Amino acid sequence: MPKVYVVLGKGVEEIEAITVIDVLRRAEFSVSIVGVDTRAIEGANGIAFEADKRLSDVSIEECDAIIFPGGEPNSTLLAKHDDVLKCVQLCAAKKIWLGAICAAPKIFLNSGILDNVPVTSYPALSETFDPEYYRTEDVVIERENRIVTSRGIGTALSFALTFVELLDSKSKRDQLAEAMVVT
Repeated sequence: MPKVYVVLGKGVEEIEAITVIDVLRRAEFSVSIVGVDTRAIEGANGIAFEADKRLSDVSIEECDAIIFPGGEPNSTLLAKHDDVLKCVQLCAAKKIWLGAICAAPKIFLNSGILDNVPVTSYPALSETFDPEYYRTEDVVIERENRIVTSRGIGTALSFALTFVELLDSKSKRDQLAEAMVVT
């Protein structure tokens, strides 16, 4: 059973977080909600989350993927957080899948793992990234470095289903998509 950490900070975009957590749990993955500094997290629209663990309490080497939903100030805070940046660098070095949606890909930029790596993000951030490698697809998968990025709330289901396929199988992805009436 794949093990995934979904990392949340203050101001996380709730739809992106919940969509990823829900879809991966439907896929019967072991999903832990991880708070950066605290277990009590308030989302961008006032929805409260209770994290299962704090980032300092998890062993990165034990997971198959770490996913960062976007939202503000979540993405900005995490992109400046030393422990988050070290976590991303460790994942990149160990080839653990990394995912970021909306504004969260700037965490990967600040961690230094996006050299020559195709990426997408919330459209307003497009100029933040190297134009040679910026893409406008809903979900961008970079298999060699194991990095998945996506554009925002409207692409959250595709983003989550991408992880089902990467960590399990296309048939599991298709089965879930059909059950959720994803067209």
